[in-house]
Amino acid sequence: LRSGLMRDWKGRLYDALSFVTPPLLSALLVIAYFAYQGALADMYYWNVTIHKTYVQQDKSVFFRNMRGSIGYLFEEQLLLWLSALGSGIWLLFANRDLKSLFMALLLPVSFVGVAMPGHFHPHYFIQLAPFFAVAGGLGLAHLWGRKGWPLYLALPAIVIAFWFHVKADYKYYFVYTPEEVSAAKYGETTFADSVYIAKYIKERTRPGDYILHWGWEPELYFLTNRRALNYITGYQAIEWSPDPSRALQRMIYSLQNSPPKYIILQPDAAFAEVSGFAELYNFTQNNYILEQEMGYALIYRLKDLRNDSTMNKGL
Repeated sequence: LRSGLMRDWKGRLYDALSFVTPPLLSALLVIAYFAYQGALADMYYWNVTIHKTYVQQDKSVFFRNMRGSIGYLFEEQLLLWLSALGSGIWLLFANRDLKSLFMALLLPVSFVGVAMPGHFHPHYFIQLAPFFAVAGGLGLAHLWGRKGWPLYLALPAIVIAFWFHVKADYKYYFVYTPEEVSAAKYGETTFADSVYIAKYIKERTRPGDYILHWGWEPELYFLTNRRALNYITGYQAIEWSPDPSRALQRMIYSLQNSPPKYIILQPDAAFAEVSGFAELYNFTQNNYILEQEMGYALIYRLKDLRNDSTMNKGL
């Protein structure tokens, strides 16, 4: 009996280690890399500390935001939510083993991950999908295997929910272009525009050139495969930094010593109220020309300074 218990606990320990080792090892490798580069404090601040500011949400809009997003998502995810809810109850109360308990508890835990910031943006709910889908699949498979009256009661709900899903989503898969998907889902073509803006900039720059985007679309750096000026990847970089005045001085120094080939301004980012924009805008007006207006972006190109003895710093 003792040897059997030892084998059982060793097996459970092995399962637990197998579950936690890959993500733990990945995290340790990332931490080691940033520590080696001398950027561990920055990495911790921008991935952990800064979120304390982000989660300072007005509690009076907490449930209003949640209701709005769930109502928005429910038409597309009715089948997913219904199947996961029913399966979670079954796993918790009817199928009492450790694995079922673990799977059932993943459902509320994943929802807590969405709820913690209190903003409830619809795209936050994507992290629920894997856990809800696994739980729902287990429940539906169990019903299908047992047949009988529980399946016959569940089938109408499944069919209705699936019909809602097809009705809501079929155009995204079979009718709309990527640009139309962006407009239908987000009310604008911002993400589609980023592709064309990035293509325009990439064709006019070299791999070693800097660019600077001041707005909400840091994907431009990824799409262009061009370097960000210093650490300025968006308009929040100055205002949200641990030392805004020092961050502003770093930006000014970088602008003067490594001026980016292109500066992309996003007019609807409320620039006048954001730290650092006045300095950046003055520098842009003195040393850049407005080359193109494209989508959400005003694209400024660095003037040809080969015949200039000094740069008009404008700061």
